[in-house]
Amino acid sequence: MNCTTGFDGRPVALADLSVKEFRRVVDVDLVGAYVLVHELLPLLTAHSGGRVVLFSSLAAQRGRPGAAHLCAAKAGVQGLALGLARDLAPHGVAVHVLAPGPIGPHGPTGVPASTVEQVADLVAILASPVGDPLREQVLVLQGNP
Repeated sequence: MNCTTGFDGRPVALADLSVKEFRRVVDVDLVGAYVLVHELLPLLTAHSGGRVVLFSSLAAQRGRPGAAHLCAAKAGVQGLALGLARDLAPHGVAVHVLAPGPIGPHGPTGVPASTVEQVADLVAILASPVGDPLREQVLVLQGNP
């Protein structure tokens, strides 16, 4: 499972978003996810039944003001996961993508927030055989309004 992000949560106006910061977030979020899976390939492919759960974000689906770098990086994670799913399926490895919205007591701008427990419960399902029918999808999770 990879749920890392280089985004600190603070909006950055597009005019103020440097190429260096854009690349840093893409490197942490997208390249980091790739490196994790790449380094674990021998373990993942040694036996059928391995599972990978990568975190994207609702921001990759809907966009988010002041977070172009986050949106791009997490959309890239979605594409990476779908490509990995095709490459790893012959080895019996399921790849899942979870794209939660805000997590915590309340979300910004009226977006319902999920609880930590909801996220953890869904990850537990995806990391088990129960989640296998959900592979090769981007699962969006957002709390109740």
